[in-house]
Amino acid sequence: SNHLLGAPGAFKTAHPGELTLQPLPDSGFGSTSNLNVAAKHIYHTKKHGKVSSKPPKFLRYPPPDEIRHSTKEGQALYWATSLHMFTYTYINKVLGKAPAPPPFNIPQLQWVRGGIAFTIQQDGRRGGCYIIEELVDSSKYGPFIKYIHNSSATPVEGLSASETDIALFLCFTQHVQWNKTGGQVFISDFQGAGPFLSDPQIMTHPQNFYRSVGNIFCDGNVPELFDQFPNQHTCNKYCDWFDLTSHPPTPMIAQSD
Repeated sequence: SNHLLGAPGAFKTAHPGELTLQPLPDSGFGSTSNLNVAAKHIYHTKKHGKVSSKPPKFLRYPPPDEIRHSTKEGQALYWATSLHMFTYTYINKVLGKAPAPPPFNIPQLQWVRGGIAFTIQQDGRRGGCYIIEELVDSSKYGPFIKYIHNSSATPVEGLSASETDIALFLCFTQHVQWNKTGGQVFISDFQGAGPFLSDPQIMTHPQNFYRSVGNIFCDGNVPELFDQFPNQHTCNKYCDWFDLTSHPPTPMIAQSD
């Protein structure tokens, strides 16, 4: 516990670390040596398939399972970054054609950069792995804020006015992603500090989840909740100004085999 960054997550612990890539890339994540990072480690609390009545311990998976769970986390961050950039491309395209700017500021947010680091055992075989992400300095950006849970399409209750505005913007980005992908996918479980977001979940249509692509994302990808998005989402000022209110998210029609 003396080496944790904040409280443990639902299935990851975060630890302070340093990253030095060899050779150093010219730019981007890891382009400086001794870069302060968050090293996230997957864990579980079940033993022999049962949940103990004792206080949970951080039980680590065997290397193959740890790699499988960690790479799913990495894929979620990769997809979230891509979908997020896609959303801002849409926003900028609309802004470029608008006769006047909106009467509010557009939040400028970004997902943390990261990757997967594998450990190498003494015999040369690949061991477990860590999810490596750029470290968000809480002394500079403040504490982490949860904006939207992965079980809901509405802002978390109890947020300040400025935090609620960010949460409403993120709800709008979900609407954009739903519409532009034909109701196939959107980002959820938004949290972060300052302009940075981390630990995303990718919500996919149950048809894709079970048959087409399988569960390539994390356990937080809850397909049953995906169908509830059209009913849970409430358009806000961002949806109104970008003319999404006239194109509300509609349920996907399941295709037969």
